[in-house]
Amino acid sequence: MNRGALSFVFILLFSPLASAAISINEIMYDPVQDDNYNEWIEIYNNGTDAISLENWSLCDKKIMGGYVNRSGAIQRNSSLSIPATGFGLITDGGSGTEVYENFNVSENSVAFHVDASSLCNGALPNTNEKSLVLKDSGGTLIDNITYSPTWGANGNGKTLERNASGWFESTRIGGTPGAANSILFSGAPLNQTPNETQNITDNNEASNAIQNQEYPKAPDIEIMSAPLNLKFGDYSSIHAKFNSGSRSFGTARFVAYIYKPSWITKDLSINETTLRNSPYNSGAAAEIFGIEANQTTHIVLPVFVKCNDGAYANATYTARVRAYEYAGGEWKAIADVDKEMFVSGENEICKKETIKETVYANNASDKTCAEKIKILHQNALEINATYPEIVFIGENFTTTVFLKNNENVTRDLEIYSYIYEHSQVMSSGFDGRDWRNVRAANSRKVSIAPENRTTIELSSRARENASAEKYTYKIRIDDLNDDKNSEERIYLIDVAAQSPGNKTENYEIENISGENKITGAITAESPKLSFWDRIIYTIKAWLE
Repeated sequence: MNRGALSFVFILLFSPLASAAISINEIMYDPVQDDNYNEWIEIYNNGTDAISLENWSLCDKKIMGGYVNRSGAIQRNSSLSIPATGFGLITDGGSGTEVYENFNVSENSVAFHVDASSLCNGALPNTNEKSLVLKDSGGTLIDNITYSPTWGANGNGKTLERNASGWFESTRIGGTPGAANSILFSGAPLNQTPNETQNITDNNEASNAIQNQEYPKAPDIEIMSAPLNLKFGDYSSIHAKFNSGSRSFGTARFVAYIYKPSWITKDLSINETTLRNSPYNSGAAAEIFGIEANQTTHIVLPVFVKCNDGAYANATYTARVRAYEYAGGEWKAIADVDKEMFVSGENEICKKETIKETVYANNASDKTCAEKIKILHQNALEINATYPEIVFIGENFTTTVFLKNNENVTRDLEIYSYIYEHSQVMSSGFDGRDWRNVRAANSRKVSIAPENRTTIELSSRARENASAEKYTYKIRIDDLNDDKNSEERIYLIDVAAQSPGNKTENYEIENISGENKITGAITAESPKLSFWDRIIYTIKAWLE
């Protein structure tokens, strides 16, 4: 691991923070998903000490620890305290929330829910003003915000964010739940006049202190230079600039990787594994010690693109530079920035690797029977999928997933697919009964016996609020007996404006082995394999 990097320090003026306080910091009142399960309120601890929310209330409903999932179980119920400069996320109680499924909630935030079926006595309205009243355990008013849909974030998937100047519409779809806001500058609010930046109905000193406080400057990363085009197998670098904001860091790590629509960067280690899980522990990370507040540091980070074995498309990919700090015994992300680059073609090094793999495959014939079986079973689950490259807004389409179990044990799997942009799901799915707007809406569960095949059909449709552009499409296969043994396939899919005349017809298909029967709906004129093409494909796979 690279343990150092060139550092340039600029001394900036810094104003002391106002007295410590908990404040309402971000509001998701009109999500693109179902309002009943996807509204949330973020709170922020602007202080130097942790603050417990035990016996606190929001809109006179008690705040409880953790969040309630749709099955009624309480998750992440480890603390009622928000650490200094930390964030908390308050969601619905009662029938639960889908926020942690549909939004990119920071793992560093503290989860809370209200002791009621919905936030603030009947959910957060999308057309009227609403007062959000936060009180401590003694009933003292801590914050009181009356928001208005005229401020923004009204049905476009964004949130209302707060800074020292007032309330603003977030720049990111889905907002920044449990993390620093996307709007950190001070200036005239976008959706209010200067004397209307906040509607405080109680002139309590605590409320005034919150309104006038100065929020700390969050850590920030900026990409100074990066390649616009890469080949599979290329080695390159990204030059980034990190500013620590109002904080100092004893130890920080930085890493660059390409992750969307597929993870295609290697670790700089002997085995050259895919740089995906725990990238802060990779050989590609740079570690820097003793970063002071308002210090600017320049880092050059390596990027090593994997060779393409046919699994990756020539396409525009997203590269990310991310900073981590070591706190509480673990590495936590503190800032990141993304940049698009086009990856296509192949470096000479990949051609050499292909030759080596071919030689290895030829030598396999000399191996023992046990070794041959091991080689054949390296790909324990064969996955092939067909899906339309173009889908139409609001119209149904079908993805067909062909699976073969090469292991000697039965595999119990859950398969689902969805279109997404950032943290937002941009498709609905049909599970045989209902259409829903969540990731696993078109989920199918199946058991595949050893050396057996099956065919799964997943019904989806691009949502009405989707734009006519290219999105990321993910097919995910979860092992129901081992949550670490999951696989996914990521593709690019074009969403086009609605076409006239498409109609939906019911279908019923049974796989060749007779094990699984799946029903749903398909769009007759969507670009896809026909019913008989799918049957022929399955028969061919079965005969191989």
